[in-house]
Amino acid sequence: MIDRICEKSKCTACFACLNVCPVNAITIKPDAFGSAYPVIANNCTECGLCKKTCPSNSPLELKKPLSACAVFSRDKKTRNASTSGGMIFTAAKEFDGVVYGAAYSGDLNVECMRFENKDNLYKTQSSKYVHSFITLQFRNVKKDLENGKRVLFTGTPCQVAGLKNYLKKDYEGLYTVDFVCHGVSDREHLKAFIKSEFLSLDFKKAAVRFRDGKGYHMTVWEGEDYKGELPFNQNFYFHGFLEGWSLRENCHICPYASINRCSDLTACDCWGSKNESIMREMKNGLSGVLVNTEKGRELLESVKPSCEIIQSSVDEAQSGIAHLKAPSPVTDYSRRFHSLNKKRGAYFAFKNTVLKKKIVFKLRKIKNAGNSNN
Repeated sequence: MIDRICEKSKCTACFACLNVCPVNAITIKPDAFGSAYPVIANNCTECGLCKKTCPSNSPLELKKPLSACAVFSRDKKTRNASTSGGMIFTAAKEFDGVVYGAAYSGDLNVECMRFENKDNLYKTQSSKYVHSFITLQFRNVKKDLENGKRVLFTGTPCQVAGLKNYLKKDYEGLYTVDFVCHGVSDREHLKAFIKSEFLSLDFKKAAVRFRDGKGYHMTVWEGEDYKGELPFNQNFYFHGFLEGWSLRENCHICPYASINRCSDLTACDCWGSKNESIMREMKNGLSGVLVNTEKGRELLESVKPSCEIIQSSVDEAQSGIAHLKAPSPVTDYSRRFHSLNKKRGAYFAFKNTVLKKKIVFKLRKIKNAGNSNN
């Protein structure tokens, strides 16, 4: 029996190994500290397909984008409901085929879902700052493609890489969209945080919206019922995620935190710019877009009737977005978080690490004030 598929520090839990296993010997489960990794059962036949398919063992060729632009939907409802400018949602609505994207599936789990009915695509809107499980959707993508259907797959760069390695060939009907990824926290960490903050929440119906018109502003829902909110300055989970403390180990060595991409189209929050039109629209939500292939160009063309497109440059995009240059670094605070998580659990680790940083910040402020008075 194979004991591991790739080095644990490089595993993204992209689910390519699970999908390719011919005897279903692989599951993805959280370890004792809440991080999801492949678990191999005794019925493994040692065929080696999982190792060959894993993107960490067989990296894709990454290519520099052809062009860059900023995009926003002319529809105010779409723009307001989206994290940035609503470009991905608009492309999905306009796409003539099946769409795969991340949505809540219950129990506060985010999973890749298949959408043939475009009326349900609203479930994919807004950022979800947590690890999304692919489950068996790579198999469904392949089935759709082999049945002659066009497929638009949206996900993290490592999930796109996993899909492409799983498919093993280019399909004319496959279109892929990724986003500039800060990294992901494991979903068990989000659950631990929400359970501690919202004691009476029905998790079977629970969902979290991480951003709204106020910016980084977590709101918690039970189906369509609003249950409460936690602004950024009161939110330990946000601090841990955005500052990179609670990310999966692999995120700190991510090969996709680069200007070179593996998808047809890449979306992100828009970068700072000298372009007055871009800067004027930033406050209302604006999608940064990297066009990586001719298929990506085709997707961008499809949103033109519904969106405003402002041309920019690849160099400006790279200079304005940190994760197009390097992954989130390991810091003393990230080491502290993971050490405390192993000893006392995720909620304690979030809270303690945030409080530690606030104390350090206040002490530095006092010290600097003293130095300026000397």
